[in-house]
Amino acid sequence: MLLFTLAVPFVLNRSLGFKARYLTWRDVRFDWHGTFGKAFVIFMIYPLLSVLTLGLLQPIAARALRQHYVDNHAFGAAPFQADLPLGAFYLALIKGLVFFLVMGALIVAPAVFAAYSMLSNTGLFDVTSTEEFTLLLALLDQTQQAIISLPFFAFFFVAYMTSGFYFALVRHIMVAHANLAGGIRMRSSLSSFRFAYILFTNLILNIVTLGFAHPYTVIRRYRYLTETIEVRPIADMRGFIDHQKKSGFSIFEEATEIEGLSIDV
Repeated sequence: MLLFTLAVPFVLNRSLGFKARYLTWRDVRFDWHGTFGKAFVIFMIYPLLSVLTLGLLQPIAARALRQHYVDNHAFGAAPFQADLPLGAFYLALIKGLVFFLVMGALIVAPAVFAAYSMLSNTGLFDVTSTEEFTLLLALLDQTQQAIISLPFFAFFFVAYMTSGFYFALVRHIMVAHANLAGGIRMRSSLSSFRFAYILFTNLILNIVTLGFAHPYTVIRRYRYLTETIEVRPIADMRGFIDHQKKSGFSIFEEATEIEGLSIDV
């Protein structure tokens, strides 16, 4: 466990560096300046504090992750910067909880009611002990077992959609407050409802095609996230780009990076 705890932030940090240095815009490469120490705090300590406080510190952890992500990226030699408001992350959490409750009322509650109505004559809901419940559960036929699983599938679906909705909210905050040294600003038009719709339709496509549509759904998701980022250029944009082209990276530095593990921000 100790080795795993140390390995995760190390690999994630190296992976972010790998991906940044292989990403270009107008022939200028991005760069990553994150360190293991900062990655350990961001990826291990903050999530633990969020769990221990039952989610009360989740906005602080989400803000710290995205602040770390922006501040350690660079475009050529120009660093990215962001002043992320903590209040906006708490508001995003509240919106996420409201979305979860509304989706729960529309999907989970009817699933629970349907399962209860169809299985009420089995005596499953009248048991007083775990052993009796387990015995009656084992006696159910396949159709009844599928029905009793319906509320659980509905709950996990709502949780999945809520996580995507919340992800879009905090990503919008991050991009909207990011800027590039030299006066270049970013603007985000990311819609959390549109992103949730894309996740939903992607899920349906993967189920219907038995997973063969997965490459398409990954590209579709990525395309939407990138197309909702707008760069507000400066007057001397050409000169700025030419200056950044002069800052390159050695092949050896790229080859020593690690790719294969990533985190969504």
